[in-house]
Amino acid sequence: MKILKWLLAAALVIACTSAGRALINPNFTPLHLVKQSDLILELEAPAKFENLKGTLAIKAVLKGKTDAKAVVIDTGSWTEEEDVPVMEPLFLKSKGKPILMFAGKYKVVTPKGEVKEAEEKALFNVQGEWVPAAKMEDGAWDVKKIDGHMKYTWDGGPDMLLRGVKYALGDEDPQFPSVVESSWEQHAEAGKFEGDVTGACPVEVGGKILLHVAAEKGDRLFSCDTKGKKLDDATAASKLAAHSQAFCWTDLDGDGDADLASWDGKALTLHRQNLDGTFAAASAKLEGAVLEGVLNLCAVPSAQAGKPALAAAAATATVLLLPKDGDAYEAKPLPAGGDQPNFGKAGDCLSADLDGDHHADLLQTFEKGSLLYKGQGGGAFAAPAACAVALGEGGRHAFVGDFDMDGLLEVCTPNRAGSELWQNHGEGKFTPEIVYCGEMRYVDALGRISGLTADFNNDGRQDAVLFYAQHVPHFFFNRGFRAFGHAHLLDIAQWRTEPEDQQGQRAGALLDIDGDGRLDVAVVRNGGALVSLCQKAKGDAGLGVALRVKAGAAAGPVNVVAWREKRCLGAWRVAPGEAGAFVGATEAGPMTLKWQLPGGKPASEEVIVEDGVLRFEIK
Repeated sequence: MKILKWLLAAALVIACTSAGRALINPNFTPLHLVKQSDLILELEAPAKFENLKGTLAIKAVLKGKTDAKAVVIDTGSWTEEEDVPVMEPLFLKSKGKPILMFAGKYKVVTPKGEVKEAEEKALFNVQGEWVPAAKMEDGAWDVKKIDGHMKYTWDGGPDMLLRGVKYALGDEDPQFPSVVESSWEQHAEAGKFEGDVTGACPVEVGGKILLHVAAEKGDRLFSCDTKGKKLDDATAASKLAAHSQAFCWTDLDGDGDADLASWDGKALTLHRQNLDGTFAAASAKLEGAVLEGVLNLCAVPSAQAGKPALAAAAATATVLLLPKDGDAYEAKPLPAGGDQPNFGKAGDCLSADLDGDHHADLLQTFEKGSLLYKGQGGGAFAAPAACAVALGEGGRHAFVGDFDMDGLLEVCTPNRAGSELWQNHGEGKFTPEIVYCGEMRYVDALGRISGLTADFNNDGRQDAVLFYAQHVPHFFFNRGFRAFGHAHLLDIAQWRTEPEDQQGQRAGALLDIDGDGRLDVAVVRNGGALVSLCQKAKGDAGLGVALRVKAGAAAGPVNVVAWREKRCLGAWRVAPGEAGAFVGATEAGPMTLKWQLPGGKPASEEVIVEDGVLRFEIK
């Protein structure tokens, strides 16, 4: 049966790409496709098929000219008596979603450099599948099969491809990256941890970026030795004495410096930063609800100017810790709604502006769904609304990033069985789209424990990094519009053979260790060793902008939208007390930053990226 042959071919494509080879053809990207197309149409799904033919209304002509109002496709060759019809449901189920049609004479160069003779045909992109077609005598297009090899050109959804086509047609220098041409230099071991390691992140202390590793038997801070390209233990010098099972960096007292709120399993301790970069600890005095089994902490705005509140996610409930005088906090459960669904075990509580209204929201994640508390300003939150974002079975962590560059933050939920990327449509609506995310779907391994968003190849697009319990980290670069490629040269398994690297991580973070304007990686291996690897890239030092939000300007996270001329680089989550966000640049020139503080007016500023990394602070 033809359907069986198609399924076997599709399975072969997935199997081949799972083995680690690139699902990207650098010789025939969407730019080649758009350039070689004489006609590009956005179509609407047919209402029905009659006599094996369906009529697709033309919604928009993106390139070229046509007097036609519709396109007719013929599925006859797929509906022999013994076959299961494939084309008809493929097109019919696209109702409400774009279908793209490309027509022209295509000269394709394969990933191996083999040149295929130019062929005149049409290519339909429907539900992420590529369907080639030849024109019949009656003017209809004969759709016979699915071409799995065209996934090497674009393996994302048609909605993102539509945006990519418009970008390719309207930008002076459009780009769809196909590879990351950098690798790792030698590794350097900075220390060893015993017991549980609960997280790692960069933080700004004393005007410098340090690495914080949270551990049950004692947190540690590491400074960056730029000349030695390694990390040095700075814990004793900083006088940090935390034992974090859950933690949050924020400006607790509004003095402009990052402080650490740390839960050690029994009590909440406030580690405030002094003027000399050292820390002084004080026990938080909690009034009201009792804290038990805290999973994570995050900072949110409060009614008290300059002092954030803390949201503490626990297995039983999420509690708001509202600042009072001194070290006192009033513990209050978040507002309850009506009947709340049983979403299973709780995970991270995320603080971010998810609906684009310039107020920080709270997303309490669970295995089977989430509760979204929309921020209302002044530390107030609306009653929760059920949200589709789910951690998956055994999932615990989640992270945000604007991967489609539309100004709204998506949510990624890595778990031990499989990752999911939740597309943000605004107003609390999310849909699972990992099937349309390129190599993030295929090049992966079981046992994901966490992840993060970072521009590790300095092109201004938000990339994703996944950490694993029993595998090396995976680095996925963003081709633009939520389609990812696997950065093979940054895959430690490709060039290192130490068994310790293959045994997984307890935590990981990205920061610029050697000061060359590019992000490097630090991981705590399963064996407890903290190891750093510096990125080795071609060309000069990296360019970009390091975004910060000054304490007092906002108590919670703010979305900063970056632009390079007409190209939107998306929204970047930036919060006071955190290390901020890094927006890379491929070349020197202007970058426009836009933001709006809670209760304030829209603001923007053009900065000039000239040499290295420019620090920009929102005040």
